[in-house]
Amino acid sequence: MVDELRALVRREHEDALESERLHRLDADVAELRARADVISAFFAAERDEDERLRRAEDEAGADVARRDVAVQTLERAAEEHAAFEREATELAEELPRLERWANELAEGIPGGTALDTADLADWASHARAELFVAASQLDARRERAVLEANGIATALLGESTYGSTPDQALAQVERYRRSTPGQVSESR
Repeated sequence: MVDELRALVRREHEDALESERLHRLDADVAELRARADVISAFFAAERDEDERLRRAEDEAGADVARRDVAVQTLERAAEEHAAFEREATELAEELPRLERWANELAEGIPGGTALDTADLADWASHARAELFVAASQLDARRERAVLEANGIATALLGESTYGSTPDQALAQVERYRRSTPGQVSESR
């Protein structure tokens, strides 16, 4: 039973590390999803916004011909359009990096959800669902290991260890086994 308890402790440690890894991976996928949504929204409105800014630039240019004070309006519109074009370039450059990141993240996701479409937001939603399921299953398995370890330790010690981690339950059993016969345990 002690070997079984030790095996549970090892399994719970491994599951804890894997659960931590999955939760970190889920946070990365969530960050990726957020950036993918920003890029998708930007490009969904890109044509309309570009046309709006071009019209504003054209209208400001026409105003210059009619009024000298329109120079400032033209400059502002041109600056806005230049900033918009810079953002379009930056986001277009970011998209392949996000796709590479998604493929890297996919390697660590149980079930290997590789990016097979150009829609990062859909991929990220699916990946987060898979990570949620995998992490939930691991967390439930860890909880069962804790209960089982405490049950075994309680049976071996003849006193309740519930509320202890598997490590603590094993340590109590090992201290008990090393103690001299007739010695009162630390909890009594």
